[in-house]
Amino acid sequence: MIEYLQKIFGAKIKLSDYRLPKNTPIYLQEGYAVNKLIWDNSECVVITPLDMAMRLPVLKKHYQIIKDICNLPCALNLEQLTALQRENLISNNIPFISIKQQIYLPFWGSIFLERLKKEAKVPKKMTPTTQLVFLYIFYRLISDERKINSTSISSELCLPKSSVSRAVTELEAYGLLTMYSEGTKKWLNFKSNSNATLTKAIGYMCSPISRIVYLKELEKGLCYKYGGIKALSMMSILSANERDGAIVFNKNEIKKISEKNIISERTFDDFGGVITEVWRYNPGLLTDNEIVDDISLLLCLQDNEEERIQKELDKIRIKYGMR
Repeated sequence: MIEYLQKIFGAKIKLSDYRLPKNTPIYLQEGYAVNKLIWDNSECVVITPLDMAMRLPVLKKHYQIIKDICNLPCALNLEQLTALQRENLISNNIPFISIKQQIYLPFWGSIFLERLKKEAKVPKKMTPTTQLVFLYIFYRLISDERKINSTSISSELCLPKSSVSRAVTELEAYGLLTMYSEGTKKWLNFKSNSNATLTKAIGYMCSPISRIVYLKELEKGLCYKYGGIKALSMMSILSANERDGAIVFNKNEIKKISEKNIISERTFDDFGGVITEVWRYNPGLLTDNEIVDDISLLLCLQDNEEERIQKELDKIRIKYGMR
């Protein structure tokens, strides 16, 4: 048993002998082999029935008696379990170890989950979904008094819960977010203050622009935001020309555009048209304004070498405490 547990929990988990208290009934002392599992600073008693044919209702009754006597977390060690037996034990919150079938130790679940999160490898740069989730959480936490959790994020961003959970796990691994509990609810907050969090997060984020598309004209009925230098000029006294303009679409909206309306960069240079940016995430999910959100805009333009651009971007950095 211990070799199998060490493969899962690591080499630090140890198995030692354990003597049941003197007030334990004789039939339990003689009917079970008892050991203690030690993992870091946590302990639990493992009880193994000597008669493996013993029925589950009897095992559950004996488990409860031994647990009350030991005053420690306990787990049944069983060689074979049917699917119905496993379901029954889990529904009754009875921990068990069934080698090569399943391990259910809920009293160690949070410790194990935390360890897995720390060891999990995360990308050097955020995925588009993770970046979208972070920005949404960031804007909500600095402007909204309401609490936020994965369920509300999934609903408001129209993302699968599994995608949001994966993004939150990565953001915790980056050291940007932390999760805390209130009763049965779990809420999200910054790991440190908002300024420090964003400054750290910028290093993991990248430009949301997937590609540039040139159009003869802007078709009616499309949902878009203003981005690029055009957006920056709308926020300041910065001037912008046709080449600086940028209409921002998400990848689904760009599919609605007629292929006949799409032109090459060379044609745009010769005859003019409309520059559009196709983003990896929907810019409309982060702002109700006609221009894209501040931080995404900063990410799009931060590598621009023009001093006039950087001076305006500095205003965004100062606004969010990044310098």
